[in-house]
Amino acid sequence: MIDVHCHLADNKFKDDIDDVIKRAIDSGVTKMIAVAEFGSQFENVLNLSKKYEKVVYAGIGVHPIQKRNKCVQRKHLAEVETFLSRYQQKNVICVGEIGLDHTFQQFKLSEQDLHVQEEVFIAQIRLAKQFNLPMNIHSRSAARRTLEVLKSEQINSNSVVLHAFDGNIEDVSFGLQLGCYFSIPPSFQNSEKALKMIDAIPLCNLLLETDSPALSPLKGQRNEPNNIGLCARIIGEVKRVEQQNVVNVTSENAHKIFNFM
Repeated sequence: MIDVHCHLADNKFKDDIDDVIKRAIDSGVTKMIAVAEFGSQFENVLNLSKKYEKVVYAGIGVHPIQKRNKCVQRKHLAEVETFLSRYQQKNVICVGEIGLDHTFQQFKLSEQDLHVQEEVFIAQIRLAKQFNLPMNIHSRSAARRTLEVLKSEQINSNSVVLHAFDGNIEDVSFGLQLGCYFSIPPSFQNSEKALKMIDAIPLCNLLLETDSPALSPLKGQRNEPNNIGLCARIIGEVKRVEQQNVVNVTSENAHKIFNFM
């Protein structure tokens, strides 16, 4: 099983990350993509990818919402290109977590914030294209606009993972037309809307993710990559296929997108 989106550099894992990774491996996880959200996490995800070579892979990018719930700024781009230039050939497998977040009430976002978010997102899309890397994308409350930006930037098929997508069925269709893949976290078991979305996406466009330590199957509990089997089970139940078939196909899908060395 492949967890295409988790946050192993998150502070919630700082005291037991080795145990977390061991539990994941023991539960059948063969590969994990540790995406960064902040520049301060870049070294951490790279170090994990070196320590757990061929198991943990690094994603480098800046999230639309930064520390203390502040909107991303242009200055946050500074380290992204440096790290991609330095490490892309060996250790960095994607650009991420990048994207848009239009959760206005939670983050008190202004129109200027949204404009800057979009500028930073587009800059990172272009870096991904420059370095021939796929993208791991966040689109909370911004599904349609995220897809419009991707279309305008003429992305390649097999280059985009839409993580924990919360758009509607029309947005899903738009994403499929662009050749996007959709990664499914454990928390989707608790949402009728999400289950209907899974049903609408062909298995050949689905992936497994945990987004750990977030999006736990149980509210209030820390999520871990060893919960990835639950994601396969959810997809299998919705689509009425064997869980092992889901594991096989989603793993094949991941290998189409990511250049696992």
